[in-house]
Amino acid sequence: MKKIFRFAAMVAAAAALFSCQEPVTPDPGTGDENQGTGNTELNVDIKFTLTVSEVESDQAKVKVEHDGARTDTWYGFVTTESDIEQAIDDEVAALVASGKVSLQKSTSKTVTLRDLEAETAYTYVVFGLSDQGQVYGEPVSVDFTTAKAAAVFAENPAWKVEYAGAGVVDGKSYEHVIRVTSTDNNTYFTSVYPQEVLDEYGIEVIAAEEIAYWTEYIAGFNAQNGTSYDFSAILYSGSIEEGWNLEPGYTWVAIAIGADATGTATGHYAVSAPITVEEEEMTSAYASWVGNWVITGSNGLTQNVTFSKGVSNKSFVMTGYEGDDAAGLDVLVQWDAESECWYIYNQNLGTYSFGSYGNGEIWFLGEGEDESIYLEDSVPICIGGTFEDGSLGAVGYAEEWTNEDGTPGSYKVVTMEYLAYLLDYKQLSYITGTYETGYPTFPMTFTPATRSASTTEATAKEVKATKAAQPLQSYNVVNTFKTSFQIR
Repeated sequence: MKKIFRFAAMVAAAAALFSCQEPVTPDPGTGDENQGTGNTELNVDIKFTLTVSEVESDQAKVKVEHDGARTDTWYGFVTTESDIEQAIDDEVAALVASGKVSLQKSTSKTVTLRDLEAETAYTYVVFGLSDQGQVYGEPVSVDFTTAKAAAVFAENPAWKVEYAGAGVVDGKSYEHVIRVTSTDNNTYFTSVYPQEVLDEYGIEVIAAEEIAYWTEYIAGFNAQNGTSYDFSAILYSGSIEEGWNLEPGYTWVAIAIGADATGTATGHYAVSAPITVEEEEMTSAYASWVGNWVITGSNGLTQNVTFSKGVSNKSFVMTGYEGDDAAGLDVLVQWDAESECWYIYNQNLGTYSFGSYGNGEIWFLGEGEDESIYLEDSVPICIGGTFEDGSLGAVGYAEEWTNEDGTPGSYKVVTMEYLAYLLDYKQLSYITGTYETGYPTFPMTFTPATRSASTTEATAKEVKATKAAQPLQSYNVVNTFKTSFQIR
């Protein structure tokens, strides 16, 4: 039922108020005329349509349309009241009392509502209003809720982040431990960055990058494992200690970054004092592996490689595997000083252009005896060291398990290779011609060689051949090395 709101007691005052305004001749080119023109016939059948087109934390945009004439005047306002009829009464009364009003005449206009409160439910109301102060037609409203305000970043005095040196966390020894002492209940997660990165990008960028990374990681983990974790899975509350792998040669800072369970930054943060990690002198056991080697597989096939110093007593960089066609694709080899052994894990070496084939990710991967391949970082490939007879070599990773249905499962790495995962084709492809002659198989022996490491820079690799991509599978492999995340 249409209802005409009349304010008889105010008609005289309203008439005097609006009659002081000069009539405005409509400009058909803009459709944005605002002042009343002394309408005497009210279009009580006018119908308004409202569409919310944009909502932010402090403003919103609403498109107003009506089926009346261009001379029909109307008025709109935003309110948090639930009683819309009473809100209209109060708004018109306030207009008449203040002497300030601006009537709209456009049949289609987008109105921007400003100075709104964040995370607040609002109603925008539109109705016909004459320059005599009469409400006519059926009032129409639309509801919306403003967005959460962007976090304002400020250091949280309740958090203290500091470097604790070597220590034990959850029963495991770490060379570098970060401690967060908290005296409030705000939730946070931690990260470690070079000081120069924090100085260049600022905490806002780092927080956004970290949250984006972990959001994607959690979504991928849930999809793969059928779980339903939210962002709270990585959050702490209270005081904690964490072990980190801090490479020498940088001045590091540890950061506590505030966030909530939805993965939204709260703006709270705290930064440690600069942490300088000095590089150690190479031990004799570590240094004995730096140099050029001939790898000979159990199948008699060979490859020449170079182990260069990475981080002293912690890692090597392997080059030369699969020859110059793979030059520049450095493979990280991790060194375990306690056992005097080294390890190679599956690793993503970056995204490259393959011309007409589009982009692809180049991986260094272990291949199982059933040609199974896992496109996952940190799946073990092999362990290398000194055999009981004093010879040097490496053996492939192997694992056995029992499936949920009780059947046995196993994974045994027989060789390792560079492969490209073509993103458009979702297919694995060889990038060198090594597949034609074959790869050395485990166990492999290492004998010293004399040759110079290749210095050719990596560019897009030629796709040599293709092979079917194996289903992405997962199994329990514990990676004992924790990565520090950087701007991606």
